[in-house]
Amino acid sequence: MKKISKILSFVCIALVANYSHAQMSESETDLNIDYNGGFEFSKNNKPVNWLLYTAKTTKSGDFDILLDTGEYKAGNQSLHFNVRECSDKGGRFSPGFTQEIEAKPRDRYKISYWVKNSNTDFVIKISGVSAFKNDLGPINKSNQSYSDWKKFEHEYTIANKMNRLRFELNILKPGEFWIDDIQINRVN
Repeated sequence: MKKISKILSFVCIALVANYSHAQMSESETDLNIDYNGGFEFSKNNKPVNWLLYTAKTTKSGDFDILLDTGEYKAGNQSLHFNVRECSDKGGRFSPGFTQEIEAKPRDRYKISYWVKNSNTDFVIKISGVSAFKNDLGPINKSNQSYSDWKKFEHEYTIANKMNRLRFELNILKPGEFWIDDIQINRVN
């Protein structure tokens, strides 16, 4: 019985260790570029300075994340999600991306972005975060299709004890989705 217990303990430890080392996102970094809200800068066919929830990291679904030079609102390209199958859980389990920028408590931000949507359900969350907490701000959750580019704008004030602003997008249902020209500006 002790031997079986030891084997089960080892298996549990191995599973936890394997899970804790699971890759949760993919990214390419360029420290000479800011948050890259227009997706104009890329390496290895990925926009730099974004954490991407790809088919490799979500471990489920069938989708592509592409830089689209034929469909964009500003600059020369947008980020395009072609989703054939996906999880509706959100976060790292669904196609999408996130990024955090440094911020201070009580800093106020104006955030805007442009989207086109064909049949997806999507959610965009803006929040203040720290190492141990988060303060959820504006949420844009929609299943409405937009054949033309549609602009969204939000304002958010960083809560006390938060030191970063997080912008996160998830696609929750198959379809096609484009996003471009994300602007994050401090207004105070």
